[in-house]
Formats: sequence, C-alpha cells, structure tokens
Amino acid sequence: QGTQAMIDYGFQDLIDDAHNLPSPNNFKYNFTEVMSKGDRNIDVKALQKALQIDGTFSSDQTITGYYGDVTSTAVLAFQKKYKVASLAEILFLRGRRVGAKTLAKLNSMFNK
Repeated sequence: QGTQAMIDYGFQDLIDDAHNLPSPNNFKYNFTEVMSKGDRNIDVKALQKALQIDGTFSSDQTITGYYGDVTSTAVLAFQKKYKVASLAEILFLRGRRVGAKTLAKLNSMFNK
C-alpha cells in the first residue's frame, strides 16, 4: 500500500504541474541547448512549460521532459507563429528540432 501511495503522490504532482502553470512573468529559463525529438531532459521540460504558457502546447498535456510527437507538433506551431524557422525547416523538420532562432525567441520571452 505504501508503494501505491508513492505512485499516486507522484502522479498528483504531474497533474499539479500541468494545471498550475506559472504566468509568463513568473517563468524564467535560459534556453541554451539545441533540442531534438527523442531528447529527455530538464531543458525539454522547460520547453514544454514555455510552450504551454505560450498556448502552443496544450494545457491538458502533461509536462514530461520527453520530446516526442506532441512536443514536435507544439514546436512547429511555435515556429510558425513567430516565424523563427525557415520554410525548409518547417517542411522537412516539422518541429523535430529547436535550433538557434527558436532558442533566441524562447529566451526573448522567458529569460528576462
């Protein structure tokens, strides 16, 4: 029963993280690393949180720190919204990579 309680508590933390998003003024992060589909780390977790605040990553999605299909779709929407990817990147990478221009835009919004 103790293990189940720990699992339930961990799951509740994820739910709380997903629904208690910081305001754009309270969320600060310095994005420095290029990220690609398949990555799993703290930078991707921050990316997902930033994209949720921006509205391109659904607030119903759990922030996992894994750069999968859902994150790729959100990155593509962000790149189109702010015109921070070339047409070639949009057509061929389809949000599977966060490069220098996207990092710069994220930092202009969230590294104040």
